[in-house]
Amino acid sequence: MTFADDGAVGITPPLERRGRMWLLWSFVLCPCHLPLSLAALAAVFGGTAFGAVLRDHAWFAGTVITLTWLAGTGYGFWLIRRSQQSDGACGLPGTPERVRVDEPPRP
Repeated sequence: MTFADDGAVGITPPLERRGRMWLLWSFVLCPCHLPLSLAALAAVFGGTAFGAVLRDHAWFAGTVITLTWLAGTGYGFWLIRRSQQSDGACGLPGTPERVRVDEPPRP
């Protein structure tokens, strides 16, 4: 039985929901939002040692934010793809076992 077969309409599998949340939070770190992200971080950490490091090493901070976005987006898509492939036994990961028609059923 899968989530689509149990009669409940609109229920998202937990693995897909986690993947969507990863994509949502990765969107916040998207490189197109980098000026806003760096400005927000500088405002929050202004006057601290971390704020000074962030100001002096903006290229490094931008690289870290971009790599974090890339990793989070990739992981989110991987979770969604894994959820779509796990339509087998009660939503468990993996594919259902295939049985040939000409074989007798296994005990």
